[in-house]
Amino acid sequence: MPMIAKRLALLNPLLVPTISVMFLYARNIDEVPFADVVPPLLTVLGGSVVFLLAISFLVRNQLKASLVTVIWLLLFFLHGHISELVEGKSVAGFLIGRQAILVTGEIGVAIVATWVVLRLRTDNITAQLTSYISVVLVSFLAISLLTMVLYNLRSNSVDIGPSQVSLTIEAALANATELPDIYYLVPDE
Repeated sequence: MPMIAKRLALLNPLLVPTISVMFLYARNIDEVPFADVVPPLLTVLGGSVVFLLAISFLVRNQLKASLVTVIWLLLFFLHGHISELVEGKSVAGFLIGRQAILVTGEIGVAIVATWVVLRLRTDNITAQLTSYISVVLVSFLAISLLTMVLYNLRSNSVDIGPSQVSLTIEAALANATELPDIYYLVPDE
């Protein structure tokens, strides 16, 4: 197995949660200080590492474990977007926008994709898949980072130091009546 594929196999499961958090931050950069991004980022990275270690222990192949982990992480982090996309849609009389049907379909697709990855016979194919996935994931991360850089250049505050974060927090506490329009999602089903 080429050394670059091994490194990418370790990087990909960390890129998926990083992209998710950075994308959300980039969309709300004017309402959330960067300090608020660190705890959720560390949480999802920690969960991803634990999941990767568990899959690695079961599969005993680093490349395949990485691909399986990426499949399930993508399912987890893209569920909300998929749900919005198919909300209210029906196929053959079935309302696929309902959470029970949607989650069942997503898990079915992830199981089939996992089975396909585990059935691959050669490490060359898994190494190529890992490389392609890496290019796509790095591209998505670059888009989020570019969005953040452009915002900071426009607002003339590229340096996000501890003093700026504390000033932002103090300003937010002073204007407690002006809450940001970011809310925590609590599922009702």
